[in-house]
Amino acid sequence: MSDTLANADIVRRMKDYFARQVSWFEELHDALAEYEEPVDHERLDGLLEADGARARKTKAFEEEFSALKGEWDRTESIPESEADEVRAIALHAEVLAKELQEAFDKAARSTSAGAKALRERLGELKAKGHSLGKYRSEPPEDAGLIDRQA
Repeated sequence: MSDTLANADIVRRMKDYFARQVSWFEELHDALAEYEEPVDHERLDGLLEADGARARKTKAFEEEFSALKGEWDRTESIPESEADEVRAIALHAEVLAKELQEAFDKAARSTSAGAKALRERLGELKAKGHSLGKYRSEPPEDAGLIDRQA
């Protein structure tokens, strides 16, 4: 393959990669809306399954980028105008990645706060259960006595 064709091919594939990555970041950002509401247990399994699928797709993107970046670095004499186009879309993807990270951090804080509140509430219920259990195993002193003074 001639240098010109090889250069055009890697430029095309890098542009395609970053366009798909930008679309993926937008999809991930939309998916985070699911965590703006408190997560009930009925939705949890579905959310965890979807998160696992998204993690696998993200890993595939990372692996693809690693291979493309290596090829890009080995390609000689890419025209500056084409390299600038790739850099521009890569910069756009980087900006979206930072925004997405901020959104992930916000969702993590939100779900963490919700989980903390749930743990505290469960702790309160457990404490109440222990105090109620005390009465089940040790009835109050006057249990079963009837006030016969009438």
